[in-house]
Amino acid sequence: MAESKATPVRPEIKSLQDKINAWRKTPGKSPRMSMELWDESANLATRFGVHAVARDLKLGYTRLKKFTVEKTSKAEIASSEIEGFVELTRPPAASQQETWVTEVEITRADGAKIVIRQRESGKMDMFGLVNGFCQGGK
Repeated sequence: MAESKATPVRPEIKSLQDKINAWRKTPGKSPRMSMELWDESANLATRFGVHAVARDLKLGYTRLKKFTVEKTSKAEIASSEIEGFVELTRPPAASQQETWVTEVEITRADGAKIVIRQRESGKMDMFGLVNGFCQGGK
C-alpha cells in the first residue's frame, strides 16, 4: 500500500494555522471565526490558492472562496486595476432641455467601452454601473 505524503505547510500559512487552532481550542469561544482570521485566510488564498489554504487551515472551501472573491473584487476596484483614462466632460447642450452634468467614459483592458451620461436631475448608481461593467470582463 502506498504511503500518502503530507504536503508541508508554508510558513505564512502555518502562522495563521496556529492562530486558528488557538481560537478553536478557546473555551467559550464564539461559534463563528473572526473577520480578522477570515481576512488573513482570504489574503493567503489569493496568493497560494483557495484549495491549498482551505486544506491546510481546515476551513470550508466554499466559504473561503466566497471571502476570497469578495476581497479580490473590492481590492481590484480600489486599486484602480482599470487601465486607461477617465475623462469628465460637459458636452455642448443641443438645447436647454438637454444639459448634461457628467459624462464618464471607461475602457477595460479587453477593449470594451462604456460611456455614462448623467443629466442634472437624474439619479444614478454610478458605482454600481462601473462595478458591473468592470466585473463583466472577468
